[in-house]
Amino acid sequence: FQISDDEKIVLNVQISPLEKQLVELAQLNGQKYKISSFDIHDEQVEIKFVDSTNCLTIKHEYLEQQSCLSKQTYFVHEYTFVWSSPNYRSCFNDRFNLIETGYWYGGATQKTVYWPINQFVTKSQALIPHDAYKNMFGNVCERYWLSSLGLALFVDPLVPLFVSMNKKHLELTSEYRTPYRQKRFISHKFQYKLLQHVNMCDLHLTMINRYLGKPIGTPDHRMMTEPIWSTWAQFKQDINTEKILDYAEEIVKRNFPRSQLCIDDNWTPHYVSINLKRED
Repeated sequence: FQISDDEKIVLNVQISPLEKQLVELAQLNGQKYKISSFDIHDEQVEIKFVDSTNCLTIKHEYLEQQSCLSKQTYFVHEYTFVWSSPNYRSCFNDRFNLIETGYWYGGATQKTVYWPINQFVTKSQALIPHDAYKNMFGNVCERYWLSSLGLALFVDPLVPLFVSMNKKHLELTSEYRTPYRQKRFISHKFQYKLLQHVNMCDLHLTMINRYLGKPIGTPDHRMMTEPIWSTWAQFKQDINTEKILDYAEEIVKRNFPRSQLCIDDNWTPHYVSINLKRED
């Protein structure tokens, strides 16, 4: 905590990666508070604030894992941050430092690929699939970020999440506004996990085993061995249901392999939709 002259505090998260000096990792909710009370129990602290119904809970756990390379047991620090408010209109935004905390990877796809993502700049927008060519996030949106200093950030799937970046900070905002459905008369909870371990590879595997999951099946082999029939080659953007069905019947009639039919670009009102555009 950093205490200002008016006895208010700024909530900061500091880390000491690889036994080096302390580095500021995050500033929580971007404003100053007066603490009314805090309760520490085992590995958990609950903080309440003056003139606010917001509450912050931070819980620490040691996760015992086994390295898939060395087969040795190792421990990962896991911190669970939960901002909560009885008012669904409340807004939370936690800002993470990108300058001194290593190279970062993850998040959403973009039109221009940044690897790592430290140089990526975007205004605040909902972390949902959209059209990357309209300066929006692309079709893959992960609520997961990984740093080369052995830090992992994972936001709960139910959080109404907005994300912005500006080469210095990654800012996560939780707010019930468009396009997220506003759940009236319920509380608002912004929950995410911060994990830390000295080995970035082992940390990523921990995230896979604990939260992200592994593939549970394999694609149909025809996806890789047979032709891909694309509507773009013949129709470009001028397609409708009748043309697609005729195209498929023509493939079957000529005894070509029945494999994958790709309905190509610009056939929906907007990306992510599964409805064909209506004809004028």
